[in-house]
Amino acid sequence: MSDVGKWVNRKYGDTNYFLTQGLTNHGCFNAYLYKIKKADSQNCSMCNADIDDANHTLFECDAYENWRQQLYAEIGHRLTPQDMIGTMLLGKRTWDLIAAYIHRIMEHKCEAERTRQAAATRLLT
Repeated sequence: MSDVGKWVNRKYGDTNYFLTQGLTNHGCFNAYLYKIKKADSQNCSMCNADIDDANHTLFECDAYENWRQQLYAEIGHRLTPQDMIGTMLLGKRTWDLIAAYIHRIMEHKCEAERTRQAAATRLLT
């Protein structure tokens, strides 16, 4: 995004925990968890792709293809990493649709990660 003012001065669209994770590539992504030594691999736990990061999860992961196609139908075009922020800034409707999509995926990924960590802890005890 070349004009930070559009982001800062928007009149709609709150950020939250899950949206921030999706936009910053921090959170329940195995590439990030591996980097901070909380995962054994960078591979995607959902589809076993080589790198699980925000780009993979939001735009490529087979596990979320149905949700992704639903979003594309609702916003009227295929979203890319390069145009996601610009599309969010088009208006409240597109912001809400994309934010809800990211929230849904990140909530799902974080729940799966909590389940994985709990199972690993049970194995250790």
